[in-house]
Amino acid sequence: MAVVQGPEETSSVPPEQVYGRNEDEVALLKMVKSGANFQVIAVVGMGGIGKTTIGWVVYNHKQLEDFKFDKKAWKQNDRDNIWKVEYNEWEKLKSPFAVGAPGSRMIVTIRHTDVAQTIRCSHIYQLKLLSEEACKSLFQEHTFGTGAVVIPNQISNSIYKRVVERCGGLPLAAKTLGGVLRSNSSDTWANILECKMWSTSDESDHILPALKLSYHYLPSNLKRCFGYCIIFPQDYEFVEKELTLLCIAEGIVQPYDRRLDEAGECFHKLCSRSLFQ
Repeated sequence: MAVVQGPEETSSVPPEQVYGRNEDEVALLKMVKSGANFQVIAVVGMGGIGKTTIGWVVYNHKQLEDFKFDKKAWKQNDRDNIWKVEYNEWEKLKSPFAVGAPGSRMIVTIRHTDVAQTIRCSHIYQLKLLSEEACKSLFQEHTFGTGAVVIPNQISNSIYKRVVERCGGLPLAAKTLGGVLRSNSSDTWANILECKMWSTSDESDHILPALKLSYHYLPSNLKRCFGYCIIFPQDYEFVEKELTLLCIAEGIVQPYDRRLDEAGECFHKLCSRSLFQ
């Protein structure tokens, strides 16, 4: 694993509704609770499939509250996935956990099975795409709000079904597309379905078109705010107030301008959810 120095992270990942992962939750909990020796559990899957989310669910699960873990630690950043293996560096990282209390566990997220095999994980759990029903529920929450069960009349069932299919069972795609279409007209839905971005993407990376669309449908002034973030190094820890004040200083938004509130909302989305997972 390539070790990269980055900002300090906290364990304060916002809770969210998780759909269609009950079986995964049960299987991973079983792995965590089995065996007395130190074990590394790898959750494997493509980008945007929800590896970090299911890891967080297990990490905080009530079934583990009375288990034998006196100390717990959570580390997350844009490179939380293990991409490249440098075995000696991995051994350095793992060694403090390996000499911990009996039954200690480490859960890592990995995109490729061969990496999990190289670092000799005790368990390799392949995370699958969401079912159509689970993907629909997640998309519906982010499009129409929590608890919504009725599709607005102006959105036809056929268009709705086709948009959900575009998510391809990927949670991040469902959340991103839902955010783009929230409170938008039926014309926007139809335009997104016909967008050329779907046909020009690499088939191995289904999440990319949804992320491109989320940028494409930002208002022009918010695109400037978003583009401004490129001046920061990768893994930089964004702070809403800092970004807002910098954009005021650069003249992108004006103090007491309505656009300032829009910029703040945009920054909040950037800080709470990475668009480039």
